This record gives sequence, C-alpha cells and structure tokens, in this order.
Amino acid sequence: MRPKTFGIRWAVVGMLGGVVATVACGGDGNGPGTIASVQITAPFDTLTAVGETVQLSATALDAAGNAVAGVAFQWTTSDATKITVDASGGLARAVANGEATITAAAVTARGGTGASGTAKLIVKQRVTTVTVTPATASLEPGQTQQFQAAATDAGGAAVPNVTFFWASSDHNVVTINESGLAKAIDVGAVSISALGQGQPGNAQLTVSFGRATRLSFSTQPASAQANVAIASIAVQILDKAGNVVTNATDAVTLVLGKNPWASLDSRGGSLLGTATVNAVAGVATFNNLRIDKPGQGYTLEAALAAGQRGSSALFNVGLTLQTIVAGASSHTCGRDAANNAFCWGWNGNGQLGAVTGNTRSDSVAVLVRNALSFSQVSVGSSHSCGIAAGVAYCWGYNGNGQLGDGTTTQSDVPVQVSSTLSFTRIAAGSSHTCALDTTGKAYCWGWNGSGQLGDGTTTQSLTPVAVSGTLSFATIVAGSSHTCARTSANAAHCWGENFAGGLGDGTTVDKSVPTAVSGGLSFTSLTAGNFHTCGVTAANAGYCWGYNWAGQVGDGTTVNKLAPTVLTGLSFTSIGAGSNHTCGVTTAGGGLCWGYNWAGMVGDGTTVNRPRRWR
Repeated sequence: MRPKTFGIRWAVVGMLGGVVATVACGGDGNGPGTIASVQITAPFDTLTAVGETVQLSATALDAAGNAVAGVAFQWTTSDATKITVDASGGLARAVANGEATITAAAVTARGGTGASGTAKLIVKQRVTTVTVTPATASLEPGQTQQFQAAATDAGGAAVPNVTFFWASSDHNVVTINESGLAKAIDVGAVSISALGQGQPGNAQLTVSFGRATRLSFSTQPASAQANVAIASIAVQILDKAGNVVTNATDAVTLVLGKNPWASLDSRGGSLLGTATVNAVAGVATFNNLRIDKPGQGYTLEAALAAGQRGSSALFNVGLTLQTIVAGASSHTCGRDAANNAFCWGWNGNGQLGAVTGNTRSDSVAVLVRNALSFSQVSVGSSHSCGIAAGVAYCWGYNGNGQLGDGTTTQSDVPVQVSSTLSFTRIAAGSSHTCALDTTGKAYCWGWNGSGQLGDGTTTQSLTPVAVSGTLSFATIVAGSSHTCARTSANAAHCWGENFAGGLGDGTTVDKSVPTAVSGGLSFTSLTAGNFHTCGVTAANAGYCWGYNWAGQVGDGTTVNKLAPTVLTGLSFTSIGAGSNHTCGVTTAGGGLCWGYNWAGMVGDGTTVNRPRRWR
C-alpha cells in the first residue's frame, strides 16, 4: 500500500482590506470530501476601538481546493487579553491594544478537531474624542491653570499613551506649554486646544481682574426710624480694576461699623433682619435690615468669607414716639407709630426689656425684645407691661408676682401673663399690675398687702384674679399700692392703700374692693402717682386728691386731701401724675407742673417744691 503524504499549503490574499488564510494539514490529498485545509476570511484585520467586533468565517477545503460542506469549526484566540472570539461563531471582539492569532479548527465526526486555519488580528485604538478639563476657567493676569486632556475611541473607552499637542488661540493673552500648563498674560478670552492623533479637544479660558478684591455700597443705607426697615441696600463685589465681578455669587454679610452708643459698658445699637445674602451677578441686595436704637452716625460694614470688606457712608436712625409713660421709679417707656415698644433708664431688674451691658441702665431708648406689636405699654416701679394682640406681657422685677406668669422670677424679656383672657388696657403699679378685658372686667395680680388687687382679700397672687363686683370699666390706672378705674359712665372708683386719701372716698381706710370716689364727678381721664390721684372732667376741670406733703395735689397747701380738690382757675386737656409731682396741659396749650422738685422735675429752673401750679 502506498504511504500517505502530508503537505502544507499557505495562501494569503488581500482583497478590499480583507484577509484569507488557508492551511492544509493532516490529509492524504486523495479522495473527494476529505478536509485537506481550512481557509479563514475576515473583512478587515485591524480593530480601532475597544469593544469593536469583526465576524470571521471559515471554509473547509479538500485536496483539490474544493469547499467541503457541512463542516463545523471551533474558534480559539492566542491572547484573550487583546482579542476574544466566540468559540462556535467566529465573532472576534477587541479587548485592548495588541494582536492575537485566531484559529479555526474543523470539528471531526468523533468530536475532535482536525485541519485548522489561522488569521492574525490587530487592535489599534483610534482617537475619536479629546476632552479637556476644566472646560472653562477664569484667571487674573499672572496666574496659571493646569489643563488635562483625555482621549477616547469610538466606543468611549480611554485610549492610553496618547501624546497631546497643546495650543492657545492667542499667545498675547495666554501661553501654554507642552504639559498643558496655561499662564495668563493679559485681559481677554482664548480657546485652549489639545490635539491627540489629529483629534482636537477645547476649553475656554477668560483672563480678567475677576476675583473679588473689595466691596462697595452701590446703594447706601438711608436714614430711617428705629426698628423700621431701612430702604434697600446694595453691595457690589469688585475686582482690582473696580469692575463688578458679574459671576460672583458669594455670601455677603453686613454688620454695624460705627455704632454711636457702643462702649465698654453698652452694646449700643443692634442690626436686625437678614444680614447675610448671596450675591446675584456680583451684587448683594438687603431689603429688611433694621436698627433697634436711635442714633446719629451709624455705618454698615460689608464682608466676604475670604476677608474682603467695604464700609457704607454715615446714616442716622431716629425715633418718633406716639405715647410715653413714665414709671414711679427710674425708667420710661414709649410706643412708636408701628407699635414697637422702647424703654430707657434703669434696667437693674430687666424692666427695659433689653440687654444694656455692664451699666444696667441706658440713657437712650432701646427696643423691647420679642418683636411684639404693642397697642399699649405701662410702666411700674421696677417692671413694665404691655398688650399685644389682646395678650398681656410683662417684664422686669417679679418678686411679688407682678409679671403675672405664675412665678416670682424676674425677666428681661417680655413674658406672657398667665391668662386666656383678651385684654384691652393694662396698668403697672409699684408691685402689682391690673388690666381690663374686652368686657371691661378688671383683673389684677401681684402684691396685695393693702388690697390693691381689689378681690376682697389682702393675699398676693402670681396670676390674674378678678376684681370684686360687676362694674365695667373703660380705663384703669395704678399707683404705688392703689388702683383706680373709670367706668364707661365716667364714674371713678379706687381700691387699695388709702393712708393719705389716695382713694378719694373721704377716708384713710384701705379698701380691698372698688370704692366710689366722692363727689359724684364725671371724669374723662384718670392718673395715679405714688399715693395721690388726679383726673380731668368733661368740663376740663382738673382735680387731685391724696398724699400732698410736697404740694403734688396742687391746691397751694401741703395738707393731704381725702377727696377730690379742684385746681381752680384753670382748664385742662390732660393731667399726668408722677411719683410725688404732677403736670398738666391746659386748654390754652400751656404746660404746668407742681409738687416735689428736688431734681427740677417741676421745670421752673429751681429745685424748690411747688405746691401751686407753675408755668
């Protein structure tokens, strides 16, 4: 028998970028249908993106070069880290730059493999996109910016080891070196490009004096009233050239600069409202700032977190009060047109309702805290009270429960009186307080040693108790230890301490329930000093009664008056009683005072007591 011969035949044919590999192996070269070689065909041999695929095909040939039909192939790769291939289908996929040999082996009838063919494929990523970061940047002349470039192929995979060529569209504005480090030369805008394998990537770089160097008030604070919003204030963020940094959105904070009343012992005024806002296009606008204390020569300071600052022009803060009430001791309170309450004077027990510093007093009106809108305020000896939206509030000394909150703890912040009642009028005495509800019913709280709470007892109360009786009152006033009220029919009633006739009932006996003032007079207003009381009738006649040691009753004597005594020869529109002196306004518009004058409170240029009215 003639021996078999083995031969190998290779043929590589390039057509339209394709590759054909033919291998003859393991055949005898005789007989049709015997596989002598395997030919692999591919449309191209180079893959340019990770993930890109190429479909390979294989053909079995006999010794005569004829195709053998119905042959299955097993596909393998020499390096799966570079190129993978589907074992039965011949689909090759790029994994990484490099090359691999793909083999297709004919599967024999017994499940083994016979003749095979090979083809070499190459992965060489081609750059399709170059990305430059940062995409935008801003510099000032002399500053630098490091740019980075990254290349990706058509499949979005990173292309390694790409050399980039950097360029600036205007070297007079920005220069850039081979590593992508840009340096700002002059003001302007340029395009920065990085070229990788012929593909460009771009970024935009602006050079300006665009970083904040200082702040400027483009709209200065205008003079305003205390605790009333200052007109809109605008602060600009500026660069070195004085231009607005239009892309700045920094937070700008305002504080008081010059504070006319600030000292080691006094905090001075305080800035209230929203004092920190973010800039829009380089401008921060403030719309609701207020200052709680009047004064001349305030300024505002603007600041950024980085330390840049700016100062406003001088402006003034005024205060116009609608009502003023003086206490029996050493402080005064008032109310402005917006119903803000302000107090000044001694603050040893918190009766100003504000922080005053180490001196525990303030000679300038300061806003009562808690942002309450008071319809009325009243001042006692060492405490103050007010009504806001029908609710009673008190602040200051509370040793006898005169704040009405159920405790004896003093407070320098207004505390709510413990009651569900809605009040319309309030009166603070020395150590007690009284108020009227919406029906005219009187309620009192605090010290009651002389019956000044009017509930028929002498027991103090830390919360409101109803005044005895069914009387309905229109107004109520409080002295040191007595209380008086006027009915809607203008009849005056008083209760409490009466040692000098301050109740006006003709006796010196204390009363713990409302007692009618003698004489049947019809009063349109009442006022109470420490131990004396005064009123004005509908006919504008002035009357006073009670303690008169310094002439505070005004009848020319220093004898106590147990019943109303007319102030002859004068007509009054109003009378106000201090601790031991009294003042009135006549129908002619004149001002008169009388009584105790040790500190000149009568206003006559002396310190001599005046038992008669003094112009």
